Amino acid sequence: MTPSTAKVCLINQNLRLSSPKLFNDPFDVSTVLRISFTLEQMSKELKRELATLINIRSSPDVTQNDTLRAVLEYCATLTPEQRESLASSLERQKLETNDSDLAAFRDFQKTWEAMIPKTRILSLTEENDNPVMWSSYASNYTGVVLQMECIDIYDSVLLLAAPVVYSDELPTIGSLEYWVKMTSGQEPFDYEKVFGTLELTKATKWSYEKEWRVVSFEKRSVELYTDYKMHPRTFSRIYFGKDISKIDRDDLLALITHDLSHMEAYEMHLDHYEHRLSFRRIKTT
Repeated sequence: MTPSTAKVCLINQNLRLSSPKLFNDPFDVSTVLRISFTLEQMSKELKRELATLINIRSSPDVTQNDTLRAVLEYCATLTPEQRESLASSLERQKLETNDSDLAAFRDFQKTWEAMIPKTRILSLTEENDNPVMWSSYASNYTGVVLQMECIDIYDSVLLLAAPVVYSDELPTIGSLEYWVKMTSGQEPFDYEKVFGTLELTKATKWSYEKEWRVVSFEKRSVELYTDYKMHPRTFSRIYFGKDISKIDRDDLLALITHDLSHMEAYEMHLDHYEHRLSFRRIKTT
């Protein structure tokens, strides 16, 4: 991050989670919902699932769908032959895609579009020595890297962090199997299974970032970001870029010496022999 951002973080001891609308990549979190199957495929698999439930005499308790529950209760009174005949008849029926199906998907799309401004994401990286990251996010080596600790006893928001998946395949909302189970009432709606891939999938060209994300949701804020208060022990180290100004370096050292004395400070050196960035501990006391 930049020196000015680091000062704010350390003075207030907080981290900012932002809406994807503020990200530098407009395609970072997809605004368009995609499914990996057609509605016709969905209808076919749903019929097959219902036929199986009928044929094996499933308990009505397997579903939260009132209509299917009533069907299974009725099927419990039938003979095996009658159940098999009913299941076979169901699989042969043609289920048409109608306007209500498409309208439901359009409503789902509108819901997701409304959620994006309220979604909050904190982006972190696994590494502190990536030259491209220093150039892009730390003001071309004039900024810093803050190292964070994920501490259970403080119930840190960092406990929610998950690795980003890099792929050139466009993310979709859930699998066909999941949608069949959910539609038939056998599984509840699961936010992670539906929207998780949208928030944690990026194009492979960004893979150098080695990013992890904390994803949250803010209902009340009118801004496109939310600042989360962190326990002081969350901040463990600070790494100074090779070109940070003396004023910024002194200010930040004074901050950690005064209020965050547990933090360790490191300065950057260029290892031309190994062709890499290296860091040396700075004595702060």
